Amino acid sequence: MTTENPNNDSELWNAFKNGQEDAYLKIYDLHYKYLFTYGFRLSSNKMLTDDCIQELFLELWTNRSTVSDVKRIRPYLLTYLKRKIFSELKRSPEYEIKEFDQHLVEKSFETSLIAQENEQIISQQLEKAISQLTNRQREILHLKYFQELSYEEISEVASIKVSRVYNLMYEAIKALRKQLTSVVVWLSLVSSVCDSLRL
Repeated sequence: MTTENPNNDSELWNAFKNGQEDAYLKIYDLHYKYLFTYGFRLSSNKMLTDDCIQELFLELWTNRSTVSDVKRIRPYLLTYLKRKIFSELKRSPEYEIKEFDQHLVEKSFETSLIAQENEQIISQQLEKAISQLTNRQREILHLKYFQELSYEEISEVASIKVSRVYNLMYEAIKALRKQLTSVVVWLSLVSSVCDSLRL
């Protein structure tokens, strides 16, 4: 997964603020899928999520000359979208704010923790372990490993102090390691036995 260059972000954002439509469309193209993934996990409603994203970009273009300067675009848009979705959900009793579920952490995070040949077994255990984390811990993992945000950017999006982000990440990783250690050891033992039997 590619990460946008922060230096290019500033230039792109300034071009958008100056009314360059191609810069505006590029921002939309670069960030829509990340916004939709995050928004859908908050709302669990595709239509509501897409409507909020469209409104977000319409408001951005309408207010382009007065919007804040940003160093990185994605954290700004995620924060904007989160507030918009929560505002819509509060006005719509038929919707509920969806808790971050055990599928929140995407494949990129799973594969960074598990061996390729044991992926199916470990991923089942990882899913079980993630389901036992708090909603906040799952949100922090998602923002870090799927959205690729820095701790400072996560702090901004999640509206919590940076020190709290570090604590939540530490607690989440510690809990996952505790859950997964026995499984990894067991798989390593089985692999060693199988290798010795081949000799």
